[in-house]
Amino acid sequence: MSEEHHKPKKLFYVVLSLVFMVIFFVSVLGNLVLGGLLIIMSANAKQQPAQAATYEKKLLAGDGDQDILVIHLKGVITNDKLLTDGWITPEDVESRLKQAGKDPHIKAVLLNINSPGGAITATDKMYRAIMSYKEKYKKPVVAYFDSIAASGGYYLASACDMIVCYPTCITGSIGVIMSSFQLQDLFENKLGIKHVVIKSGKHKDIMSSSRQMTAEEQKILQDMIDEMYERFLEVVTTGRQALKNLKPEELREIADGKIYTGKQALAKGLVDKIGTWEDAIQETCKLGQIGKDDYRLVVYQQNKTLIQELLALTSEESESKQKLLQNLSEKFITPSFYYLWTAEN
Repeated sequence: MSEEHHKPKKLFYVVLSLVFMVIFFVSVLGNLVLGGLLIIMSANAKQQPAQAATYEKKLLAGDGDQDILVIHLKGVITNDKLLTDGWITPEDVESRLKQAGKDPHIKAVLLNINSPGGAITATDKMYRAIMSYKEKYKKPVVAYFDSIAASGGYYLASACDMIVCYPTCITGSIGVIMSSFQLQDLFENKLGIKHVVIKSGKHKDIMSSSRQMTAEEQKILQDMIDEMYERFLEVVTTGRQALKNLKPEELREIADGKIYTGKQALAKGLVDKIGTWEDAIQETCKLGQIGKDDYRLVVYQQNKTLIQELLALTSEESESKQKLLQNLSEKFITPSFYYLWTAEN
């Protein structure tokens, strides 16, 4: 009786075990197939030339039939796309403006800038992309400053037809900065570490943190800073009517690295109007000859296929992590030039 009572239980466990084994093998087989597909797709993607990013238009607000493209520029300007949000690259701007040029429904562009600036070359590339778009397609571009639009963030806006600034926004900081740590005393006198360098020329290790900078080297770097600063002034005076007729000393008094509130910036001629996001929309409508009830705010949102999403979880994330570590290490190890406002200023 006891044996017969236990038979159904044994049979149940046997069937259950078989079910789990089938599920396990199906899962393993599925992972193998998916892994194979990812490897094939990844190999094909590497062999094929990179294609320009394409975007799907998404509605933000409004129900008219004339589109204002909103491009959000939030974060630090950099040359490489990093793992996390909060970074702006030239590709982000260039690809969207390129697609906007082909879109007959786009009547104007509104840049929502919230950035302290960043890398000089990346900033200048984005500035040139905006200027090129305006010249080629004859459509207005308006900048809106929200919380911060300083240094490189302001540099970008100089390419725009109009700047609307929130009253409490921090802007200005027109200038160039380069910084490094001086660790010679710490290394040699505190830690007993001697940094040995073998070099081909006396300036090969310029800005080294392990030795004092010479007066000659300081002049070399200062000359480079001055050249980049002159480029900043050229961009600002080209784009800002209120600054064009200033004497050089008057311009440099404004553009000496100081930061300003929105109201102070208006008084200096750095912005055109104090206002809110809604005011920026209305000013964009005026420049684009769009009726106040005829506009739609749209964004270009990049879509990915399922395979692209899966690949992003493998190769792209791995590559992005490497780029993040590389850029962070470069920030602390390799000195560079920046149109950037930081607390160090």
